[in-house]
Amino acid sequence: MLDLYHNKVAFIRKAPHLGFIFIVSIFIIASLLVKYVYEKQVYDTYKTQGVVVCDSTCVVITAIPSSLTFEKISINQNFVDLRVIKSEIKVDEANYTTYKELTLDSKSMYQNNEIVELIFYYNQERMITKIKNKMF
Repeated sequence: MLDLYHNKVAFIRKAPHLGFIFIVSIFIIASLLVKYVYEKQVYDTYKTQGVVVCDSTCVVITAIPSSLTFEKISINQNFVDLRVIKSEIKVDEANYTTYKELTLDSKSMYQNNEIVELIFYYNQERMITKIKNKMF
């Protein structure tokens, strides 16, 4: 009986192995991070500015590259459902580039001649695909 008592005391006095707990916690955090990166959908963005013009209705006029096809638009950091009223391709002869002049319906949320920040979201892909494309 005395030997069991000494074994119990020795077991209680023994310090826990923090290295094993540390490695397991790092593995769990890494696996959660990989899962997040694998599932998260992200967009490429194009930032520009536009001007609000109010006659009978208020519209936002801006210019974007002609090759840009967007999926979402945010105006002043807020996602709003903006409708494209008019899209006209124009040529910048000084720089030999083309751009689209967009007229967007702003639903009278802004004042006349107000400058707004527009962010166009395009090319939605998983984050892991974007990382892989940047690496290779």
